[in-house]
Amino acid sequence: MHSMKIFTRIALVGALFLTACSKKDDNTSGGNSGSGTLGPANTWVSNIIAYPTTQSILQTELQFNTDHTVKRMITIYFTYSDTTYTTILPVYSGSELTQLQSPADSNASSGPATTLFDYTAGGTLLRIRYNPQSANYSYDSLAFNSSNGLQAVYHFIPVGTSGVMTQVTSEQFTWNSQQDITQVTETAYDTSSATTSTQIGQYVYDGSFNPYRTVKDLSLIMGECADPLLLTANNATSLRLEGNISADSILYVYNTASLPTSANLELLQQGALKSSTFTYFQYIGQN
Repeated sequence: MHSMKIFTRIALVGALFLTACSKKDDNTSGGNSGSGTLGPANTWVSNIIAYPTTQSILQTELQFNTDHTVKRMITIYFTYSDTTYTTILPVYSGSELTQLQSPADSNASSGPATTLFDYTAGGTLLRIRYNPQSANYSYDSLAFNSSNGLQAVYHFIPVGTSGVMTQVTSEQFTWNSQQDITQVTETAYDTSSATTSTQIGQYVYDGSFNPYRTVKDLSLIMGECADPLLLTANNATSLRLEGNISADSILYVYNTASLPTSANLELLQQGALKSSTFTYFQYIGQN
């Protein structure tokens, strides 16, 4: 379920999946647009290798077109007993990402569409449709602020025997002048009892360059358009939930070009370390 996934999934975000959800963010050559911290030019993150547990490895490999948009994303999940491959093929029309395809063969040049993107006449992303033509169909409706930052996401799924599309969650985002999301207010709607519940997350950043921002539309391709860790100009060092005794902290190691080469996400509960996830970043085109 989409509800509360921004907060509960944070320990895996570096492992799996981080350019704002609009085509107007045309950062295809490394570095950030706007007032955020700039990274090296002509540099793109190409491999993300994570260790979510001591018995598994999660690798995300990006292959690029000549304009450095993503040609293919291959996710490989290794365990002691099995290896699983997932392939995503982005499809563009001009500068707009129009769909994601998921072929069974990682070498295929096309496959069934699993995600569709709808834009306004002005070219702003309006809606993301997941699993079209499927019983699991759902969609996100997006809104942006005057600075082209993601302001809100509303998630809809079919409910009841009639399958009426119904809003089940929403996320509201607060940005600072450094292009970082400092607060997310997520509301879950219980359609059976007509009640709501709200969770607020507060983020702190280190002022250093976010590697996921080197690749155009990467948050969309990874299926995480509403994740603050994928959208912001800088790297988040902590997340705290209001009224919750647990917290997440992230420690980064940087190279001489100010790019993070690794990150260690730690989950703390009542001051005690409960789990950690190590993530390593590899790049192409570094100066």
